[in-house]
Amino acid sequence: MAISETQVEHIAKLARLQMSPEETVFYQKNMEKILDYVQQLEALDTDQIDPAYHAMTLHDHVRADIQQEGLPPGDTFKNAPHAEESFFQVPQILSGDQ
Repeated sequence: MAISETQVEHIAKLARLQMSPEETVFYQKNMEKILDYVQQLEALDTDQIDPAYHAMTLHDHVRADIQQEGLPPGDTFKNAPHAEESFFQVPQILSGDQ
Protein backbone atom coordinates (compact mmCIF):
# COMPACT_ATOMS: atom_id res chain seq x y z
CA MET A 1 0.00 0.00 0.00
CA ALA A 2 1.45 3.31 -1.03
CA ILE A 3 1.85 6.11 1.47
CA SER A 4 3.09 9.53 0.49
CA GLU A 5 5.71 11.66 2.19
CA THR A 6 2.97 14.21 2.84
CA GLN A 7 1.01 11.61 4.79
CA VAL A 8 4.10 10.69 6.81
CA GLU A 9 4.70 14.37 7.56
CA HIS A 10 1.05 14.73 8.62
CA ILE A 11 1.32 11.74 10.96
CA ALA A 12 4.55 13.16 12.38
CA LYS A 13 2.83 16.50 12.97
CA LEU A 14 -0.05 14.78 14.78
CA ALA A 15 2.49 12.94 16.95
CA ARG A 16 4.39 16.22 17.44
CA LEU A 17 7.55 14.76 15.96
CA GLN A 18 10.07 16.76 13.99
CA MET A 19 11.64 14.75 11.18
CA SER A 20 14.32 15.52 8.67
CA PRO A 21 13.65 14.80 4.97
CA GLU A 22 15.82 11.67 5.25
CA GLU A 23 13.78 10.42 8.20
CA THR A 24 10.56 11.11 6.31
CA VAL A 25 11.71 8.91 3.41
CA PHE A 26 12.91 6.22 5.85
CA TYR A 27 9.58 6.10 7.69
CA GLN A 28 7.60 6.25 4.46
CA LYS A 29 9.27 3.05 3.24
CA ASN A 30 8.82 1.33 6.60
CA MET A 31 5.19 2.35 6.91
CA GLU A 32 4.51 0.99 3.42
CA LYS A 33 6.02 -2.37 4.47
CA ILE A 34 3.89 -2.43 7.60
CA LEU A 35 0.70 -1.60 5.70
CA ASP A 36 1.51 -4.25 3.07
CA TYR A 37 1.85 -6.81 5.85
CA VAL A 38 -1.45 -5.71 7.37
CA GLN A 39 -3.10 -6.18 3.96
CA GLN A 40 -1.74 -9.73 3.84
CA LEU A 41 -3.23 -10.40 7.27
CA GLU A 42 -6.59 -8.94 6.23
CA ALA A 43 -6.69 -11.36 3.28
CA LEU A 44 -6.66 -14.37 5.61
CA ASP A 45 -9.96 -16.13 6.28
CA THR A 46 -10.34 -16.18 10.06
CA ASP A 47 -14.08 -16.85 10.27
CA GLN A 48 -13.61 -20.38 11.64
CA ILE A 49 -10.90 -19.42 14.16
CA ASP A 50 -11.87 -18.69 17.75
CA PRO A 51 -10.47 -15.46 19.17
CA ALA A 52 -7.39 -15.82 21.35
CA TYR A 53 -7.28 -13.58 24.36
CA HIS A 54 -3.65 -14.41 25.12
CA ALA A 55 -0.90 -15.72 22.87
CA MET A 56 0.10 -18.23 25.54
CA THR A 57 -1.83 -20.13 28.18
CA LEU A 58 -1.64 -18.27 31.45
CA HIS A 59 -0.60 -20.11 34.59
CA ASP A 60 -0.58 -18.84 38.13
CA HIS A 61 2.95 -19.31 39.44
CA VAL A 62 2.27 -17.98 42.92
CA ARG A 63 2.93 -20.30 45.83
CA ALA A 64 0.07 -21.33 48.07
CA ASP A 65 -0.67 -19.03 50.99
CA ILE A 66 -0.05 -21.44 53.84
CA GLN A 67 0.36 -20.36 57.44
CA GLN A 68 3.81 -21.26 58.76
CA GLU A 69 5.77 -20.77 61.94
CA GLY A 70 7.58 -17.43 61.96
CA LEU A 71 11.21 -16.77 62.79
CA PRO A 72 12.16 -16.72 66.44
CA PRO A 73 12.76 -13.16 67.74
CA GLY A 74 16.49 -13.77 68.14
CA ASP A 75 16.83 -14.63 64.44
CA THR A 76 14.45 -11.86 63.36
CA PHE A 77 16.52 -9.09 64.94
CA LYS A 78 19.94 -10.69 64.44
CA ASN A 79 20.87 -8.45 61.49
CA ALA A 80 18.96 -5.35 62.60
CA PRO A 81 21.26 -2.36 63.25
CA HIS A 82 19.09 -1.28 66.21
CA ALA A 83 16.35 -3.16 68.00
CA GLU A 84 14.60 -2.77 71.32
CA GLU A 85 12.59 -5.62 72.81
CA SER A 86 10.55 -6.87 69.84
CA PHE A 87 10.72 -3.72 67.71
CA PHE A 88 13.06 -2.42 65.02
CA GLN A 89 14.44 1.02 65.84
CA VAL A 90 14.53 3.43 62.91
CA PRO A 91 15.47 7.11 62.72
CA GLN A 92 12.64 9.59 63.25
CA ILE A 93 11.62 11.25 59.99
CA LEU A 94 8.69 13.42 61.14
CA SER A 95 8.76 15.94 63.96
CA GLY A 96 6.12 15.88 66.66
CA ASP A 97 4.72 19.23 65.45
CA GLN A 98 2.84 17.75 62.53
